[in-house]
Parts: sequence; C-alpha cells; structure tokens
Amino acid sequence: MDVHRAGFPRWRGLGGAARERGASAAARALAREIAENASVSVALARQMQWRMLGADHPMEAHKIDSRAIFTRGRSADVKEGVTSFLEKRKPRFTDRVSKDMPAFFPWWQERPYG
Repeated sequence: MDVHRAGFPRWRGLGGAARERGASAAARALAREIAENASVSVALARQMQWRMLGADHPMEAHKIDSRAIFTRGRSADVKEGVTSFLEKRKPRFTDRVSKDMPAFFPWWQERPYG
C-alpha cells in the first residue's frame, strides 16, 4: 500500500473523475488495495461508521474509536506496517477478521426484532 499526501494526483482525480468513464474502476482498484492490506482495520472502520450513525452523542463514537486505535496499535499488523515502510517493501499483513478482531468487538447489543 502506498503512502500519499491528500493532494497526490492519485487521490485528487477520484472525486472529480466520477463523471468520466473508468473512474469507477480506479476507485474500486484503490478500495480493493486498502481492503486487501488492512482487513481487520477496515472491518472495524466499517462497523464503526455503520453502527455509530445512530449514536445519541459523538462521545459514543469517540469511545469506540479510541479503543480501536489502542488495540490495533498493539497488533502485529502495525509492527509489520511500520517495518515494511522503513524497509520500503510491500507489507505482509497476517491479521484476519475471522480470528484477530479486538476483544471488545462486537461492542453493540442487537435489538430485538418485532
């Protein structure tokens, strides 16, 4: 996964290029790269975005986000990410959603249906 500034041409063109043919393919390729390289973090981010939409206060999202940052920051994938960046090589992330989600996950209680 590459590291780029927000103004980097690869990012800059995605929003405006949505009107152009092929922009969808570029956006999907970038999304695929992110998803393949950080599966646990992506899964947590998706759940936080989805579940926190109905939170009664922004502090609820902050609490979960802080726990996620703390636990992911101690993961093997973070060490691998830093090491691979310093060694200028592609990372080999090993954490998987099926076995490496943080202990606090899931943090929500399912509501009864009906």
